[in-house]
Amino acid sequence: MKKFFPLLLIAGCATTPAEPTDDAAESTTTDLVAQCEAAKNVFTQRQERLLATSTAAPDVFIGAINEFQAERETLNDSHPCAAEGPAVVERNQTFRAMKSGGASTLDEATIKAVQQAATDLDATQKLLEARFATGDEPNEVLRRLASDYSRTKVNREWEAFQTAGRYSDLGEAGTTCIFGRQEFDPQQEMEKLYTYVFGGGGDVHALCRVPLPASRFAGDPNSAVEILLDDDRDVKNGVLATVKLGTIEAFKETQFFRARFSLPDSRLRAEEGKSAYYHVSVRFARPQMGDETPVSDGFFWWNE
Repeated sequence: MKKFFPLLLIAGCATTPAEPTDDAAESTTTDLVAQCEAAKNVFTQRQERLLATSTAAPDVFIGAINEFQAERETLNDSHPCAAEGPAVVERNQTFRAMKSGGASTLDEATIKAVQQAATDLDATQKLLEARFATGDEPNEVLRRLASDYSRTKVNREWEAFQTAGRYSDLGEAGTTCIFGRQEFDPQQEMEKLYTYVFGGGGDVHALCRVPLPASRFAGDPNSAVEILLDDDRDVKNGVLATVKLGTIEAFKETQFFRARFSLPDSRLRAEEGKSAYYHVSVRFARPQMGDETPVSDGFFWWNE
């Protein structure tokens, strides 16, 4: 007779789940709670560093913003303070406190940094750019500071534009792009109708002047003049939008180039961003000779 009993016994062992021991359950609880506490400590350290560097050099403060943002980006469903498991109420309270405190800390520190920069427009621009690039909705004070920056920049440029006799030409100081809700005509009499801050959706028009005529960039049979929209200064890592204007040869001695962008950009809408610093560049695309980007500038945007 065949002996089935040992086989049945083995099968029974294979299908019966092992019960976790009390020690294992306690270890899981301890590990998750400890991980949450450790994550909170790191977040607090980044938060304190950001506030402490608000009166430091702009580059130091921007580095602190990047560190703090990297930590904020970990605040998702897989974060040890948000994951399912033991002590979930206590951990979730910690998680929500970090989420809500991140944006307010960022605004508080940026306001101090911008006030420290005072009339230094370049420093103010860098500080606000780093803040708006986070995508968080700016508070009323930050909106006012961005508007003050725009007003001061416009006033300083306006004098140079009037001296040169045309938009986007700052004489020996260089060239730039200007932005407005209406289309600019460089052939018409100048009006002070441009800004570097925008609220809400709609079209934004850009007018840029390059320092040399388009003909000086010619020579590549596959060339093109493009105006790029991006959310950072590096056009080599991809851009949000590209407006193709035509071949370089077609523009001959032209130095002014225009484009229209619809805001917010589709990617920002998908990510539900509430603010941005949009960077606009004129690029002479030349596959065989090498691209050149002779002029660029940017503007601040927030949702309304």
